[in-house]
Amino acid sequence: MPEASLAPRFFPRALLARRVPWPAAALDAPLNPARERLQTAQAGGAAHIRLAYALFCLPPNEGMTVLRLAARAGREVLAADFRPPERNLELPACLLARALLRGWPGLWPGSRGGAALAAFWAWGGLEGLACRAGLRVSSRRPLLGGAAVLLGLRRGERARMAGASERA
Repeated sequence: MPEASLAPRFFPRALLARRVPWPAAALDAPLNPARERLQTAQAGGAAHIRLAYALFCLPPNEGMTVLRLAARAGREVLAADFRPPERNLELPACLLARALLRGWPGLWPGSRGGAALAAFWAWGGLEGLACRAGLRVSSRRPLLGGAAVLLGLRRGERARMAGASERA
């Protein structure tokens, strides 16, 4: 994704993505496809689109756009990303999230990535972005001891109906 330049330098996104327990049916699905690829994809042409830790470092409006594009391109979006601290009520999750996210200067308060992360959490993290993008959660699995979540996301009825009327 071109927006990934906001991700902190040396952040272990690929390592974290490999640790996500993707459903077997989605293992060959595109992982973090470029925005241009999502924009030009045939609507519903892919069974799954996978997003792994690709949204927390984007401004929320951009993250919401990526989710909408992914939901248009795939019948189901599988998105793994961090949960807001107030939803991490377990001590191991809090400590892991703090270590992962505060270990990179590019995510510290006052930096561009830190501002995007703070806004991501203020919007409710991945679940908040999904809700605002008009997607419904079809499955939910905690990751990293609860510090992150893997969501199965599908377009809501209203979004499908609006998409059908746009094509007509």
